[in-house]
Amino acid sequence: MPPRRPKRMKMSASKDSEQPLEPGQTPTPRSSEEAHGSVDDSPSGSTTDTLAVPTHASIPPVVPSVHSMIGMHVSHSIRQKIIEGQYIDLVCLLPSRPSGEEKKLMINNLGEIISRDANPKKVDTIEQWTDLMFIFAGVYLSGHPAKAIELLKYMQSVRMGANRGAVWWKEYDVQYRLRKAQYPASSWGEVDSELWLMYMTPTASHNALQAQHSQKPTSVGKCYDFNFKGSCDKYPCPYTHSCLRCSGQHTMLHCTLPQNNE
Repeated sequence: MPPRRPKRMKMSASKDSEQPLEPGQTPTPRSSEEAHGSVDDSPSGSTTDTLAVPTHASIPPVVPSVHSMIGMHVSHSIRQKIIEGQYIDLVCLLPSRPSGEEKKLMINNLGEIISRDANPKKVDTIEQWTDLMFIFAGVYLSGHPAKAIELLKYMQSVRMGANRGAVWWKEYDVQYRLRKAQYPASSWGEVDSELWLMYMTPTASHNALQAQHSQKPTSVGKCYDFNFKGSCDKYPCPYTHSCLRCSGQHTMLHCTLPQNNE
C-alpha cells in the first residue's frame, strides 16, 4: 500500500496570491505597511486605525483602598532601610505624585543649580506624622514583630508632647530616630530625657535650640540633609550646616578627613 501524502496546509489569502518564483529570481520586498498588515484591501483604500498607547503621564493615580496592604507603595530600597534600622525621612513614605508637576531652579550650598519641586512634600501636622508612622510601623514590624508595643508607646509619647503644645516635636522625632539608628538595640518605649527636655518642653524648646547653636557643633546638632544630600531645603534650618566628621564648613560628601572605623 503506497504511503499517504501529507495534507497540505491551508495558506492565507495573501500567500495564495503570491506567484511562484522562477529559478534565479529574487522576491520583491514588501512595503512596511504591507509587512505590518496596516494597509486595508477594501475598495476605498483607507488605512486601518491605530490604537493610541496611553503614556505614563496620562495614567491617573490609584485611589487608596481599604483592601490595600499598608505600605504597598513603598519602594523595596526604602523597605530594606526601615527593616535594617536605618534612618529615613518620613516624607519618602508619601505616595508619589503624578509626573509633570511644576519645578523650580535653585542654587545649593555648593553653588550648583538644581531642580526642585515647586511644592515639596513635607509633614506639617501631628496627624500627617501619625499616618506616616503607621506606614513606617507596618514595614518595620514585618521584620521586628516583637517591637510592636514599644513602637506604639513611642508614637503615643510623640503625640502626647505635640498635644501639650510642644513646638519642636518633629525635631524630637528626627533626633530620636537618628539615635535609634546608632543604637538599634535600644527600646522604642524609652523616652530620651535629654531630647524631651530640649524639644518637648513648651517653654524651653526655643531657648534650648538657641543654646544648641551657640555651643560647639556636635554630630547631633548638624543637618543630615546638608551632609548626605549636599543641600538643605529647610529655611531657616534649625541644624548646623557643617561636616559631621570634622565640623568643617563643607558637606561630609566632600570631607577629606579619613573616616574613623573604630
